[in-house]
Amino acid sequence: MTDPTELPTPSATVAPTEDSSASTKLKQSMTVKSKKKTVKAKTLKKKNVTIKKLFTIKNAQGKLTYKLVKKGSTKKLTKKKLWKRFKINKKGTLTIKKGSLKKATYKLRIKITAKGNALYKKGSKTVTVRIKVK
Repeated sequence: MTDPTELPTPSATVAPTEDSSASTKLKQSMTVKSKKKTVKAKTLKKKNVTIKKLFTIKNAQGKLTYKLVKKGSTKKLTKKKLWKRFKINKKGTLTIKKGSLKKATYKLRIKITAKGNALYKKGSKTVTVRIKVK
């Protein structure tokens, strides 16, 4: 006979771990296309310029975050100058500080991260956006 005070075996009561459920999640299927935008230097001298809809994002699962990346951006700008002159908010709107840029074409690399959800893993894409100041 079995003893009623005997504890059940650990293998019988083990709950599934988070790691095992993470492996069943699908890969993020996000696609991003960038656009080229033009800004007038005359306008930029007077006020900050905000640019909406810099890119189109399809099939992103979860909350999106945006971040400027120095690697691959315009070589004219140091890391400090890049963050000082360009800002990107949580909605993906780029703001260029007034009076900060000369006439030229600037390349900005933006990393877009989708947080994922119950079915999809976290994923990110890096996009190059061209801003022309004329």
